[in-house]
Amino acid sequence: MKKLTPLFILALMLSGCSTESLDSEELIVADAKGGNPQNEESVISFVIPETICAGEEAIFYLLAEVGTNLQVQQLDDATGEYFQLFQLAKSTSETTEVPLTWGDPGEYTLRYKTAKGFSEDILVTVTQCTICEEMFYYEDGDEENEYVFTYTSEEDIEDALLTFTFAQATAVAGLEDWTHNGNGNSQTYEMHMDIESCETYQWSVILIKDCNGSAPKNNLWTDFKVNDISKKGDLENITQICN
Repeated sequence: MKKLTPLFILALMLSGCSTESLDSEELIVADAKGGNPQNEESVISFVIPETICAGEEAIFYLLAEVGTNLQVQQLDDATGEYFQLFQLAKSTSETTEVPLTWGDPGEYTLRYKTAKGFSEDILVTVTQCTICEEMFYYEDGDEENEYVFTYTSEEDIEDALLTFTFAQATAVAGLEDWTHNGNGNSQTYEMHMDIESCETYQWSVILIKDCNGSAPKNNLWTDFKVNDISKKGDLENITQICN
């Protein structure tokens, strides 16, 4: 009868109901028997979190004998080559944490080193776990006549068209890289850019009204659009009183 090594017992425990003891969440265990000449029953396991969130550190585990050279690599889809994500020349514990982070959701191909070489490819899925709401608002800036506009999108928008609308007689500073268009009683500033979900975008502008007219209270800013859809909501126009 073969004697079970402590490492093999640990791998069995992690692949069963005791996996929650590592991180109180469900884990996936990938096993590979190695060819260590000193121990033909050498086992290494790669423990994968069930949920991996983009932009958040995920803790994987490598289970191997003390002194094992541990490596985790990722496939570069563009070149077909693998690059190193994690390496430890000699493990000091039978359970080694492997912290990994991906900024973007998607599927990634990994492999880990065993006593015989590298494991078969393992596909891990990274998801967008953060839930955010679309927001747009403005507030007074630190300088006189300065306003700070803030926008957050709930989804990625590729090549989005952003449009600020101001009154025609308003002097605008701070949007010099935007495309300026005059249109009747209003003027717009437009910009194409990629918008990432849950990212905060801010624009600081200085608005000064031409008070040559007869109206005592004049509009400065009236709207903000993304792909021709207004994000103004219940916000009031920005106005300035002319004395």
